[in-house]
Amino acid sequence: MSMLDKESLYQGAEIESVIASLDFLPAQIEQSWAEVDKISLRFSVKGIENIVVAGMGGSALGGEILKGLEAHLLRKPIEIVRDYSLPGYVDQNSLIILSSYSGATEEITTIAKETLKKTNKIFIFTTGGNLADFAAKHNLSVYDPTPIFNPSDLPRLSLGYSLTTLLSLFNKLSLLKMNSRRLRSLISLLVSYRDRYRPSVPTNGNPAKKLALTLIDRLPVLVGGTHLFGSISAARNMFHETGKTFAVSYPLPELNHHLLESLSFPKDVTRRLTFLLLLSRFDYKAVKQRARITATVLEKRNIAFEPINIIGRTPLEEVYWLIQFFGYVTFYLAILYGVDPGRTPWVDYLKESLKA
Repeated sequence: MSMLDKESLYQGAEIESVIASLDFLPAQIEQSWAEVDKISLRFSVKGIENIVVAGMGGSALGGEILKGLEAHLLRKPIEIVRDYSLPGYVDQNSLIILSSYSGATEEITTIAKETLKKTNKIFIFTTGGNLADFAAKHNLSVYDPTPIFNPSDLPRLSLGYSLTTLLSLFNKLSLLKMNSRRLRSLISLLVSYRDRYRPSVPTNGNPAKKLALTLIDRLPVLVGGTHLFGSISAARNMFHETGKTFAVSYPLPELNHHLLESLSFPKDVTRRLTFLLLLSRFDYKAVKQRARITATVLEKRNIAFEPINIIGRTPLEEVYWLIQFFGYVTFYLAILYGVDPGRTPWVDYLKESLKA
C-alpha cells in the first residue's frame, strides 16, 4: 500500500474541510454562475473599453486566468493590479473589479476609494468585511456569496467562485460569449476527473497522488503556453500555500530566451529541479515545437522533467482542469511532508505584524 492510501491521513476537521473544498469546485462554479447572472447591475453596461481586476494573492487569480485567455475569450483588454493604486489610464470607460475574498485586503480597500473618482463602472467580489461595507455605503454592484462550497474558507480554494464570477459577469456584459451547454460540459468534465483524484482512489490509479510522490524534496518549475499561464500561476501559488513548497513558473516561449542558460549553477539547486511541462492541444505550433526542444535540452542537461498533457476540450476547460488537478497534487504533497495544507502561518504572521 502506498503511503498516500492510508485513510487515517485524511481524518480531522481541518483536513476534511480542505478535501471538501477541492471536491466542491464544480458546485462553486454552478452556484456563482447562477447567482451572478441574477444580479441587477448598478452601472451602465455601455461604453466599456477596458477591464481592470484589482486583487491580491488568491483573490487576483480569477482575473489573471482570464488575462491568459484574453485572446480566446475576451472582447476587451484586461489588466491585473496587485498594488495600492490604479493605472493612470483608468477613466469613466473602465470597468473596475475589486476582488477580495475576505473583504479586508489592505491594498484593495485602499484602491476602492480611488475607483470612485475614476469611474462608476465598479463591481465587487467579496464575502464580507470592509469591502462589503464599502459597496453598501456607495450603492455599488457586488457579489457577496455565501460560500457553502468552500468549507475550508481558503481563497485559493475558492477559484470556482472568483473565476466563475468574472465569467458570468463578462457574459452578462457581452464581453465574452458563454452558454449553458458549455457550462454543463465544463462541470461534467470536472466531476469526472475529480472522482479520479480523491483520497479514496488508490495511488496506482490516481495521477494526482503519483505526481505528488515524484515531487518529494524537488523544486517544481511549471512551464506552459501563454493561454495557460494564469492557471499555472494559480498552481504555483498552491505549491506555495498548500504544499509549503518553493516553486516557480515560466511561460513559453519567453523562457527559451534566457532560462535554459541558468541550469548550471548552483549545482545543489539545479539537480533538485523538476520541470513540469504543461502541454496543450491549443498551443501554437511553434510553442509545441519549443516544448519538445526544451525537453531535449533538459534531458541533455540531466534535469528532471515531467510532461503533462492538459485535459479539456476548450481552453477554458483546460484552465479549470489544471486548477483542479494541482489543487489535489499540492494537497497530497502537504500530506507527504506532514504539514497542514490549510494553514499559512507565515503569511498570517506578516499580516498581523502590519497591524502592529
